[in-house]
Amino acid sequence: MTENKLEQLTGANKPNYDLYLQRMTQSISQSSKGLIPFFASQCKKILDVGCGSGILMNAIQAVNPDANIVGIDINQSAVDTCIEQGLDVRNATLGDLAKAGEKFDCVIFSSVLHEFSSYDDKAPFKPDAILDAILDASKVLERGGYIIIRDGVRVEKQRKDEIVAIDFVNAEDYTWIERFKKDFPDYGKTAENQASNALTRENAKEFLYTYTWGEKSWNREVVERFGILTIEEWKEAVREQGFDIKNLMISAEEYKKYLTGKIVMTDVIERLLEETTMLLVAEKI
Repeated sequence: MTENKLEQLTGANKPNYDLYLQRMTQSISQSSKGLIPFFASQCKKILDVGCGSGILMNAIQAVNPDANIVGIDINQSAVDTCIEQGLDVRNATLGDLAKAGEKFDCVIFSSVLHEFSSYDDKAPFKPDAILDAILDASKVLERGGYIIIRDGVRVEKQRKDEIVAIDFVNAEDYTWIERFKKDFPDYGKTAENQASNALTRENAKEFLYTYTWGEKSWNREVVERFGILTIEEWKEAVREQGFDIKNLMISAEEYKKYLTGKIVMTDVIERLLEETTMLLVAEKI
């Protein structure tokens, strides 16, 4: 397959990619990822889209040993990592499987749909690629099958342009905001004339997502938008493709843990971090 943007980022700094995978695989029980094996525990043929290091495949296998679990990823480095563990992982897209007529009773998107959008050449940072992926998931799912989505939450449209000030514990860290304004491809310039530590509510939330990853993962994380859709937009996207939502949870994840001691935790920042990640389970009808 032709090298994609994710492979280019990986190849540019392989040691940092290995560290990125390590962080992604740290104790899934500490985030909403830990609930995915629970929701998938009764399924028999499961597809993990964008499986990365294979951490979820292993976790699901532990609670559902009889399941046939297949992973796909467009990053060959991730595929190789999984194959070394004896996992059934292919360098393929969901569209490839849909065209081949493969069927599953559970499709999992764990923190990957925002990447589909961020790296979409035709409409970057728009919902198009996400909607296409959900449609392809419907095509490979049996009726009554489940789709499980874990991904970021975008600020509500009516509040996205409110100005938020971010203060740091260490004065030298203020340069991170200027770096974000320069490096983030989807940076909105609404706050340009405000104070140097000011961002719109939407950009502030995205900055906090990115900043938690630190220097070693910055080049990868800063080119992605984690919050593509609001809660209501996620629900609409799933329902429009013929799914009935069975469970929807909103969590704060561990962002506050990573940011405490670096960011001054004001009431505004606390509220921004209350709704960072969505976990949605829906049935194909």
